[in-house]
Amino acid sequence: MKGGFNEFLNKKILPYANKLAANRALTAIRDGVGLAVTLIIIGSIPLIISALPIDNWAETLQGISLPYFGNLSNLLNGMTDMTFGIMVIPTVFGIAYSYTKSCIQDELKSIGSGFVALGAFLTITPVIVTKDGLAGIDLTYLGSKGLIVAIVLGLISAKIFSWFISHNVEIKMPESVPPAISKTFSALIPGVVIVFMWIIIALIIGMLGFDNIHEVILEVLEKPLSFLGGTLAGTLIAVGLNSLVWAIGVHGTVINSAMGPIWLMNSDANRLALQQGEELPHIVTNSFIANFTYMGGSGATACLVLALFILIFMKKGSAESKTLTSVATAPAVFNINEPIMFGYPVVFNVAILIPFIIVPMIFATTTYFSMKLGIVAKPTGTVLNWTMPPIISGYLATNSISGSILQIVNLIIGTLIYLPFVSSINNKQLLAEK
Repeated sequence: MKGGFNEFLNKKILPYANKLAANRALTAIRDGVGLAVTLIIIGSIPLIISALPIDNWAETLQGISLPYFGNLSNLLNGMTDMTFGIMVIPTVFGIAYSYTKSCIQDELKSIGSGFVALGAFLTITPVIVTKDGLAGIDLTYLGSKGLIVAIVLGLISAKIFSWFISHNVEIKMPESVPPAISKTFSALIPGVVIVFMWIIIALIIGMLGFDNIHEVILEVLEKPLSFLGGTLAGTLIAVGLNSLVWAIGVHGTVINSAMGPIWLMNSDANRLALQQGEELPHIVTNSFIANFTYMGGSGATACLVLALFILIFMKKGSAESKTLTSVATAPAVFNINEPIMFGYPVVFNVAILIPFIIVPMIFATTTYFSMKLGIVAKPTGTVLNWTMPPIISGYLATNSISGSILQIVNLIIGTLIYLPFVSSINNKQLLAEK
C-alpha cells in the first residue's frame, strides 16, 4: 500500500509539482512580493501601536503634538502609508526584474526591465489634482488596490522586454562605452514600446467609459479572487495543496506564490479599514495563514514536535525521536520546519501524510469560524515576520489576547491529531532499536 501510494505520488503528482516550482511567472511573483515584505513588516509596527486595545488610545495619540507631523497619530499613520501602503512599487519592479533575469541572465538589463515596468505602472495610475494645481498619484493604487495590476503589468512587460533583448532588438553602444552605461541604452527600445503600449491600453479603457485599468481588472477578477483568497473553501484548497506538494518534496512556496498577493490585498484592506475606524472586511489575510494556519511551518508541524515531546515525557520516546526533538524544537518555535520535514521525515512519508494535510486545514476552519462568529478578533492587517513565535504572533496579529488563546487551543487540537500517528511511527522505531 505504502509503495503503491509513493509510486502514485512520483508518477502522477510530482511531475506537475515540479513544473509549478519551475514556473517563471510564479517565481517572479514570489520574488516581487518578497521585495515588498520588508516595507510591509516595517509599516505593521506603527499599525500595531496605533491600534492598541486601550481605552481612548486614539484620542491620546492625537493629543500628543509633534513638530512637522502635527501629532503622533499622523506620524504613525504616515509611517504605515509610506511603507505598507506603497507595496506595489517594489512588487512591480521585482516581478519584472526577476522574470527578465530568468530569461536573459543579465543583471543590469534586468534592472532596466524592472524600472521600465515601474514607470509604465505609474504612468497609467490615476493622478489626483488639487484646486491649487498640485498633482500626485492616488495612494490607494499603490497599496492593495493596485497589486493585481502590478502583477499583470510586471509579467507582461518583462516578457516583452525579454523578447526584445533575446532577439537583439536593442541599441548597442561601442565597446569603449562602460558596460553599465551601454546596457542602460539597451532598455530604450523595449522601454519605449512597453510604456506607450500601456498608455494606449489605458486610453482605450478610458474611451470605453471605464475609470482606469485598475478598476477594470478588479471588476473582472473580483469574484474569482474573493473565492480563492477570501472564502473558507478557497483557503482549504490552497492549504491542502501546500501540504500535498511539500509531502512530495516540492517547497510549498509554489502555492503561496500564487495566493500570497491575494492574502496581502486582504491584509491591506483591513489596515485601511482600521485606520478609518471601520469594521474589518476580511478574515483570511496574510496573518491568518502565516500565524494561525501554519504554526511551526507548513503542515502545522509545531504539533508534530509537541506530540514527540508527549511521548518523551511519558518515557515512551525512541532514541531517534529524542534526537530529532532536540534538534527540531528551537527552529519549530520560530516556524522553521526543515529539520522535521527532512529529519523525521515528513517528505515522502505516507505514515504521517494524513495529519500533515488535515491539521492546517482544521486550523483554518476553527480560526475562520472563531473570527466569523466574533469569538476571536479579526486580523488587523498587521503583517508579521513569518518567524514570529505562536502565542506572541496571535496577540500581535489581532491586537487581542483572544488571538493567543485561539492559537493555544489549535495547538492542543493539532497535537492530539498528530499523536496517534507519531506514536505508531515511534513504536516501530522502538522495535527496530530492540
